[in-house]
Amino acid sequence: MIKIIKNNLYKSKAAVIIQKQFEAQINLGCDTGLYGVEPSNAATKIVQEAWNSNELMLSGAFGTRPHQLMIAMFALSFFVAKRYERDGDAVNSDRLLLTCTNFIGVISDEILFNGRLYGFGVTDDVVRERAIALITPFVKATNSRPLANEISEATPLPHSTIDWDMWYFMYVEAAIKGSDEAGGRGLSINSDGLCLIDLMDHEPLKNAWTNKIDAVELGYQFGITFNISQFSENL
Repeated sequence: MIKIIKNNLYKSKAAVIIQKQFEAQINLGCDTGLYGVEPSNAATKIVQEAWNSNELMLSGAFGTRPHQLMIAMFALSFFVAKRYERDGDAVNSDRLLLTCTNFIGVISDEILFNGRLYGFGVTDDVVRERAIALITPFVKATNSRPLANEISEATPLPHSTIDWDMWYFMYVEAAIKGSDEAGGRGLSINSDGLCLIDLMDHEPLKNAWTNKIDAVELGYQFGITFNISQFSENL
């Protein structure tokens, strides 16, 4: 039962990452290729398809569980690769697949810029390598296409158009990691899915988000300096 709950939690977190990318593109007025499908439903389906065919790897059966960023990256790669395998060159003008491919690029940039803060392990490396291997044939077939270039130019760089909910999610994840590395100072998520940060004043964080401050770096620095005893005194 516990394993099922954890599996659902990791799938949900990965789906949220993809959902937020879709929503960011829609808010920019971009054509994502969803054509009326809710971003949350599309993201959940993308993750579930990958999970169904790769459950042992994604659930951590061979070691530690991969990070939700890696699960999201792999799920997007799996989604694109399977449809390219099925439809061949017919998908070269498929806007949804090109959008998903650029999401993979956004996640890759996040891993490149802030990977040291996530504490990725061997399982994460394996998942990332498999994701890259899956997506490579489609990328090679489409990287010179006008539509691919158009979407690539419209896809935001990491943090440039992340909405508040996604920024806050990344901040909390990084803060918990920093807190854990500093000896565990009370920032873990409880059984209700809440963290002490949820009880704090969010106005300074919203200002940081508005000013495009890196959520991961800021959260990590907060986590390693957070002291629950001082927080309790200020309540």
